[in-house]
Amino acid sequence: MPFEHFLNHYRHSHFLTLDLWAYFVEESGNAADYLHTLYHGRGIPIHWGTWIRTSTGKLCLDLIPSKTPLYPGLNAGIPLTSRPAGMSFSEPNREATFISSVTLAEYDQHCYWALARYHSILITAAASVLLGAVLDFSASSRLQCPVEIASLPSSPELSHRAWRWIDERTSFVKNSANPVAECGRGGLTVSAEVIANGWTRCDTRDDFCFYPSMAVWTVGDDMLPWLSQANHIISRSAQEHCEEYAIVKQILFQISMTEPSAALPPGYLFLCPASDFQVGPNLFRWPDCPAYWSLDSSGTNRLSADDARSAGFPSFGLLTGVQVVSWDESVYEGTRQFHEAKGYDPYSQDVARHLGRPLYHLSPEMHAEERFADGEPHSV
Repeated sequence: MPFEHFLNHYRHSHFLTLDLWAYFVEESGNAADYLHTLYHGRGIPIHWGTWIRTSTGKLCLDLIPSKTPLYPGLNAGIPLTSRPAGMSFSEPNREATFISSVTLAEYDQHCYWALARYHSILITAAASVLLGAVLDFSASSRLQCPVEIASLPSSPELSHRAWRWIDERTSFVKNSANPVAECGRGGLTVSAEVIANGWTRCDTRDDFCFYPSMAVWTVGDDMLPWLSQANHIISRSAQEHCEEYAIVKQILFQISMTEPSAALPPGYLFLCPASDFQVGPNLFRWPDCPAYWSLDSSGTNRLSADDARSAGFPSFGLLTGVQVVSWDESVYEGTRQFHEAKGYDPYSQDVARHLGRPLYHLSPEMHAEERFADGEPHSV
């Protein structure tokens, strides 16, 4: 039986779903370790099919590629060392046994890794984006703008990228450890150099990319504080549709240029340093001058937008996108039940304090009309 069918049979139960994912992580990890020994460290197929052998109840991996592969260790959850042994998920007391066996920290992490949903949303290029903030993307607020619900007072651990290069099919990540980087795949190669003042210089006489972008994101563990105190914030926010609440995990700033019909004239594109995007501890936005054209390699003489167009260089469009993480209502309801079963008030922040998580605070402004609007390209 395909594992997905077996999982769907228990979708009605939040706790059995988590139990199954934990079993999946454990068993598929053992299978992957065995395959590594067979392949002696060489690459092994990852698009495998996953099955449950009905005669034994054991998980099996099929090396024939699957159209809907599952990726153990990436989005299935974490191993739960304290989960009930075996695979007798139809036992009457299996849910209660799972709740009593799993620790608060294990449950918190497993819900994040196994049940998180990711969405990418385009917002206005004029937005200032608070990384790690909780936003409400419910249908009512989409008609106007997302509502900022809560944020962390402390700065999350950030990961910065240097400029990367994008075509219509593939992303290209610049190697920030090398000041002169050749980046590319699928036939596109981009040469760029980080000069002394921190700006990145691209020569139009080299292979050129018309979609440079900059991204900043939080590392995975910085999403963990939310679920341990989500019901406390939700109960105080007076907002409905809690499954539409989402945490800003990544911000992507992209420059878009129309590819000209003729070759670009000799010149240079200069892109600002990554630090120019940060305007506060958790706050990011486009800088006043993210990029400019110049005819000299030093970039001292900047071309105005009009002069650049007259010289044959394309104009810039600015796009801002956010990747957000959310959970559905069953996760929030399951969390309420789990915390209560462990002896905690589910509408307090006591579990977060017990786990040593930073505490969310309700945002002073429940509406953010000045920060968000319809996501349209913004020209400079």
